[in-house]
Amino acid sequence: MTQLACRQMLRQGPGGGSIVNISSVHSYAALPGAGPYDAAKWGVVGMSKSIAVELAPQHIRVNAISPGLVNTQIWQEALDAAPSHEAALAHWKANIPIERVIEPDEIGELAAFLLSDRSQAITGSNLVIDGGMTSQLVSKEPYPSKPIEGK
Repeated sequence: MTQLACRQMLRQGPGGGSIVNISSVHSYAALPGAGPYDAAKWGVVGMSKSIAVELAPQHIRVNAISPGLVNTQIWQEALDAAPSHEAALAHWKANIPIERVIEPDEIGELAAFLLSDRSQAITGSNLVIDGGMTSQLVSKEPYPSKPIEGK
């Protein structure tokens, strides 16, 4: 799809354009058993960066968005598969700094910005929208931590 969009933009002339590919936080971190998915999402980011560099002189911008946990059918199925909805929600709230899943329209708003002329200086980027999930060093422990104090 990206290739077809690029070809059309090049045919249309010097106006350029913007393409947004969807990757995942799996382009930053992995889960057991997710190797093929992780590899595919890393590939989307690498492809986006490569095309962005190649087509920047033609004013075509290419970026990737890497969502974290999004309120989609997959999320609902994960909740349904859990022994307890409450326990699953508590686990994810404890491990996502904003303490909630991302809503699909939040991904859409970021994509709309990247497709707009307001983002003309952004190309070859992988923008993470995950509520801070990949910013944590490790998952939160089930007890309160003491702050690290320097001397």
